Amino acid sequence: MQILFLSMLTIQAYYGRTVQPAADRTIYLTFDDGPGEGTPHVLDVLKQYGVRGTFFINGQNLDNGVTENEDYLLRTLNEGHVVADHSYNHMLHNNKKDTPR
Repeated sequence: MQILFLSMLTIQAYYGRTVQPAADRTIYLTFDDGPGEGTPHVLDVLKQYGVRGTFFINGQNLDNGVTENEDYLLRTLNEGHVVADHSYNHMLHNNKKDTPR
């Protein structure tokens, strides 16, 4: 649990107070901007360890002609992961010309 420990030290240094881990030692894993070519590799590792995650998908990845992405999305759902929307293509609206939101 070195990662959790380092994160707790970072939080402690930033906020200036001690942070106690949750009693059940829960870690939430999230994956953004899929599905894509890396998705099956992530799913393989999660399956190997019996872990579930939350996948935030970009709609453009399902609308770009890469049919494997649809299969990756179905596999993600079938293996019990949570899937949520991460916009159609957030990179197009994250620029300096945008008005504040």
